[in-house]
Amino acid sequence: MSKGRFQNLQMSLTKRLIQWGDGHLAQPGRETLIKSVAQVLPTYIMGVFKVPFSVCDELTRMVRGFYWGAEKGKRKVHWRAWDDLLQPKSKGGAGFRDFRIFNQALLAQQA
Repeated sequence: MSKGRFQNLQMSLTKRLIQWGDGHLAQPGRETLIKSVAQVLPTYIMGVFKVPFSVCDELTRMVRGFYWGAEKGKRKVHWRAWDDLLQPKSKGGAGFRDFRIFNQALLAQQA
């Protein structure tokens, strides 16, 4: 499927992140919002459709920017590599989902 078909998903996530992006949340609060809403939002679509990697990467970019508190025109320090944060908490990560792998896992459940 083309990237344009998933524009609503990207817009929906962008809208949510903008609503929360007032800068008053500490990182644990941002982590909770990401896990409870931002990573749950695309679950149905990813369970039904093979989402292009470019869309998965864009979703990851938006979530990563929100987590680190990115603002337009300002770069923030990323204290840990994103790949480290994708690891489970038991291995020292934050337990975030990799959207590419998550999409493949949901589609594999149907097979």
